[in-house]
Amino acid sequence: MSFESLFGLPALDVCVKASSKNHLVFIVGSSGSGKSMLVKNSIAVHLESGRGAVVVLLDEDIESFLDSLSQYISSKDVLKSLDEGRLRIVDVFSSRLSRFKSLMRSFKWDVKYADPSDPSSIIDGIRIVLEDLRSRNVETVIVIDSLNEIITSSDPIRAAEFIKTVKAVFTRVFKQLVLTTIHLDSDTVNNWFKEYAYVADGIILMDVAADQKGRIYRYFQVKRFRSSDHCVEPVIYKVESGRIIAQSK
Repeated sequence: MSFESLFGLPALDVCVKASSKNHLVFIVGSSGSGKSMLVKNSIAVHLESGRGAVVVLLDEDIESFLDSLSQYISSKDVLKSLDEGRLRIVDVFSSRLSRFKSLMRSFKWDVKYADPSDPSSIIDGIRIVLEDLRSRNVETVIVIDSLNEIITSSDPIRAAEFIKTVKAVFTRVFKQLVLTTIHLDSDTVNNWFKEYAYVADGIILMDVAADQKGRIYRYFQVKRFRSSDHCVEPVIYKVESGRIIAQSK
């Protein structure tokens, strides 16, 4: 069986050695640690290889997302993926503009809209586009960036039920990979994560630290990954032109 990258980052793919792809993975850490860059790496490698991506935008508008994705694959390939229906978007960010419809930009591609205070609307949006992709035998990564908006827009129990449903439906029934970013910058989100971390099949920590000389560095560390003999040591990386580059020791 040929190898297919899950994360678009060789050092992480080698570290995880996942034998199956139907995982719910929490990518956690402080803001600015590179979580959104990592999921865009994954989106890019899926699209480049002819696979699909369903992206749930909670922290970013569509135009900004597409512009930033063009740092990972060419603008031509981004547009091709949209035209072919392999890149699908569930827009939650624009719910803030629901009272200002004249300010909302229209797109020629099919976009599903959802409300963070109604997590079931997000589930429905993902399911509809995923059923279409499955009917065409397109293997897909589902990216939720980030879960914070759902945690803070609804009560913690509803947020937990949302992510449990995501796991049950999209990793177990549809058998796809789900990557969910969580910013651990507030007590509310930290407490939620501590209570519900067990739901995830995998947890990848991305953070910033300082060495003995006070020099700042970024690193990722696989804290857990179901059915995988993963590495446990932190991997230091740097960012070049918006992309993650792992550094050798």
